Amino acid sequence: MTEIILCRHGQTDWNIHGRYQGRTDVPLNDHGRQQARDLASRLESLKINVVGPSGNVVRQIDLGEETVYLRGSQLYLLAAKCSGTAPKRIEQTLDDAFLDTIEKEYSLKEENHLGNLKLNSVMHIAENFRIEKEHSAHVTELALKIFDLTRRLHKLGKTEREYLEAAAILHEVGGFVSHSQHHRHSYYIIRNAEMLGFTENEKEIIANVARYHRKSHPKAKHTDFAKLGLDDQLVVRKLSAILRVADGLDRSHTSSIKSIELKQDGKNITFILHGDSSNIELEIWGAESKKKLFEDVFGVTAEFKRAD
Repeated sequence: MTEIILCRHGQTDWNIHGRYQGRTDVPLNDHGRQQARDLASRLESLKINVVGPSGNVVRQIDLGEETVYLRGSQLYLLAAKCSGTAPKRIEQTLDDAFLDTIEKEYSLKEENHLGNLKLNSVMHIAENFRIEKEHSAHVTELALKIFDLTRRLHKLGKTEREYLEAAAILHEVGGFVSHSQHHRHSYYIIRNAEMLGFTENEKEIIANVARYHRKSHPKAKHTDFAKLGLDDQLVVRKLSAILRVADGLDRSHTSSIKSIELKQDGKNITFILHGDSSNIELEIWGAESKKKLFEDVFGVTAEFKRAD
């Protein structure tokens, strides 16, 4: 049996005020240092075979013969207490690949959704930036439903579905900075946030998908989009096309669309919408106004109709 122990770092002055930290390392305050000492006492009796943080900056707590390393910003300590042949003790920063390996090897991921490690990290960002929770959750539900209904079109898999889920949850996180150009602010926040379980390239993909949920389509002249390889650019185009439609289907921010069916006749796709009749025309208008990227990327004509 393997035990995975996740511990938050101690309090900082920025934590108290809910201030966004990004990649800046902020020292623990007096209360945070006491929390670290308390954590050290609790961990002292445990036999931990692997211990280390994710990220580039570490703090250490001396436990006598053992040392616990704590990340200095809003990440978690990951300590794997392994039975059988234990891996060598790691006294250095652990990269995202290690986190993902632990997550996959010990089946921590929930089927068809972000794994707990990734989801907690994404939701932590969402809560810090006070997203509109109901709209975020509904757009995410719609986006994943559309993804599942259009598998034959996009030919993407579970990994890309996770990117879409993360981007949908965080697509309007930039509104915390300003509603104007909030899609660009969303890109910056996601790209510079610390997201456990995702590589830097995966964060770039997710940030771009969120950035293109409105306004301009992805273009080669856009510097941040151009950073990606051609295959990843295509993933961004496909996922942002789906996200734009899902966001349009909650134009009223009232979660009016309750379910979606799909009918396809050659290159003609019809989304059959079930939901609140008082708002459904507005949602149809929202989706119609944001469907062009979907049609361009997948080479289809899309139509949205109220269910009979």
